[in-house]
Amino acid sequence: MTDEHEQFEKSRRKKDEGSKQSEIWKTQLQDKLPEILNTEVGHIQWRGKQRLPGSEGRQEVDILGEAQHYCVFIELEARRMTCVRNVIKAWMYLAEKTDSKPALFIHIFSPLLYESFRKRGREESVFVGERAQKDTNGKLTYRHIEFDRWLPEAEYTTVLDSLVKKIAGFVGEYQS
Repeated sequence: MTDEHEQFEKSRRKKDEGSKQSEIWKTQLQDKLPEILNTEVGHIQWRGKQRLPGSEGRQEVDILGEAQHYCVFIELEARRMTCVRNVIKAWMYLAEKTDSKPALFIHIFSPLLYESFRKRGREESVFVGERAQKDTNGKLTYRHIEFDRWLPEAEYTTVLDSLVKKIAGFVGEYQS
């Protein structure tokens, strides 16, 4: 095997491993976060993979939290480079649906979105989220959480605890 071919194979294996880890990461979070959030941030009703309230079609978020006067949209970005679309989806929903409740949008990025060729998607999402926040005059509040490295599955409980605390902090800050 040539050095170039070996390098290509090594890169491909690393990419496959990262994709596998990102799917485990997203599945773990999507399955467990709503249940934990219902206990820890109980004044909000949390559900996984839900359509935006009153929307038509496939306008879904990974996790939806509904409180009396506002909603929380959580998007888990495992590896998709076009993650900015989720911010645009929420922005359009709030801009077009004038009777919708205001929303706190929490964007959670996996470590895969720190790779050089995927980093741009994360950067675009944060930029657009901050602009959407200004454009909607407070109807959309954008926050993001970033994981810069993979943790072993054995540490997911620690990750979930930390993540719940961050989300609860964002919710508390949003309410005040």
